[in-house]
Amino acid sequence: TPPARFAGYAPVVGSPHAGFNAPPLHPPAAFFGVWGERDTTVPPAAANASDGVAVDTSYAGGWRYTAARAVTARWAEANGCRP
Repeated sequence: TPPARFAGYAPVVGSPHAGFNAPPLHPPAAFFGVWGERDTTVPPAAANASDGVAVDTSYAGGWRYTAARAVTARWAEANGCRP
């Protein structure tokens, strides 16, 4: 019988689109994220520090993603971790 949940997550590419930064459904759950510091398609840093949204600069208008720091903060909070 397969487990009822995943023990951890390790996304290889990307970040959640802005507004879709969901914590794990069944915490605690390990998370290992990898972001490219110079990635302009899915940038790791927020364009505006107050909203936690990173903007794709490789297209006019760009896609909006959740910044790396906002993703890790959300998972840390769900897992009961303190900053």
